[in-house]
Amino acid sequence: MFIVVVGGGYVGERIVKYLTARGDKVAIVEKDDKRCDELSTRYEAMIFTGDGTKEESFRGLEMSGVDALFAVTTNDDENLAACRLSKAKFGVPYVIARVNDAEREEEFKRAGADVTICPLKETLASFENAIERRTISVLFASREETCRISLVRVPSDGAAIGKSMEDLELPKDCRVCAICRRSGLLFPSKETVVQADDQLFVIGSPQSVEKAEHRLTSPF
Repeated sequence: MFIVVVGGGYVGERIVKYLTARGDKVAIVEKDDKRCDELSTRYEAMIFTGDGTKEESFRGLEMSGVDALFAVTTNDDENLAACRLSKAKFGVPYVIARVNDAEREEEFKRAGADVTICPLKETLASFENAIERRTISVLFASREETCRISLVRVPSDGAAIGKSMEDLELPKDCRVCAICRRSGLLFPSKETVVQADDQLFVIGSPQSVEKAEHRLTSPF
């Protein structure tokens, strides 16, 4: 693949290191001359000193052959402009953007970002897992905040023990899609009874899954 990385800072360099080790063709667009010199001594990549928000910075590149562009500077406005330029002007098929302000994710999507990665949201999710690691692991949370999948372990003193799926009265817009039990993997029916140390896969809207997590882990 031919990939352009806009931003040669800490994150950009590590992406370049991964991509070059994988054998991808990589070009870096970075404003800082000194940083460009450093990167040129470390990686087999094309280095362009320029502003990734400006069309002229890409003149030395065959943009029609670019498979993906990563906009990973520490400045949201620059990443946003790079997304817009790469889609509207060059028609890059796959654009990934770093979003530092979580509230701007929708703005990035409107600008053409196919994937947004928000370090703040990823960090908060990690802390959430760390806090709840004894009973709850968040396996997936959509960036649009429309879906959440959790693995919930029922504690030995849980009030859910002995109740059927129907009796749990979980929120309507979430489901227990599977249960890991010592005897194996179960796909529960309404009559399936919860046992201590069951691990339940719960899927649904974030709000409903959080309510289900609380109900499944609450003590007697």
